[in-house]
Amino acid sequence: MNKLLYIAIPVSLGAAASSIMSLIDSAIVPQKLLQAGFNYKQATILYGQLTGKAFIMINVPLTLSAALCASLMPIIAEAYILNRRFEVINKVDLAIKLSMVIALPSCLGLYNLAYPILNLIFPGQSDGFKILQYSAISIPFIILAQTSTAILQGVGEYVMPIVNLAIGCAIKTAITIQMVSIPGINIYGAVIGSICGYIIASMLNMILLRRKLQVNINYFQTVIKPAFASTLMIIIVVIIYMNVYNYTISSRIACIAAIFSGIIVYSIFIFIFRIFKYDHVKNRIFKR
Repeated sequence: MNKLLYIAIPVSLGAAASSIMSLIDSAIVPQKLLQAGFNYKQATILYGQLTGKAFIMINVPLTLSAALCASLMPIIAEAYILNRRFEVINKVDLAIKLSMVIALPSCLGLYNLAYPILNLIFPGQSDGFKILQYSAISIPFIILAQTSTAILQGVGEYVMPIVNLAIGCAIKTAITIQMVSIPGINIYGAVIGSICGYIIASMLNMILLRRKLQVNINYFQTVIKPAFASTLMIIIVVIIYMNVYNYTISSRIACIAAIFSGIIVYSIFIFIFRIFKYDHVKNRIFKR
């Protein structure tokens, strides 16, 4: 029973990291906005834009990442227990690559199309798109923290990833307390705190991962290639959005066209840059 709790509690805490960060914001941000000179109504509106709009949108890629982490842990754990070192290294590389393939286009897409996306989801209520823009910067670090936590717990390192997340939460809390009460920064202090907290947590996890498994992550394949493909994709997406908008004078139609075009273009770039090999994907899909 003790062994089960030793495993279950850290795994549960790792999965709840983003919820814990949100809980910190709910306890601190409204009060600090009042201290910054905003009245109750203004503070409520700003906090609502953060939690009711920005958090909802960035939770979409985070949900995909959470599903990845849930399927990832038993696969890596099996290879690690059976002492299949080469397979463990390959799975770790694949996991980080998948997380970046999800995170980087989501970050760039939400940053560059924040206004039209909010106008599409909340017609006529796109206030707070700047908060969404800056919140989108945190997506790669949140997903990397989630993925690295799942990998580490899959190889038996249950407690230290939670310690790293706790350090990230402490840094996030300190920055939020200091910055939200500054009138010129206000709600963006919470966003800055989240970005810094997740950067620290994810970097500490990656250092621990390298020490634990004695591996060097292939960052060219796992990060640089997806980043390059995402950058080219978002350039094309913005061009498509502007042209469709100029033709239709509808940000909603232009946004939908840009998003679907981005999915298609990014999928093509994934194979062009051999982020995933076509034969490998085909074999996975049609594997019996």
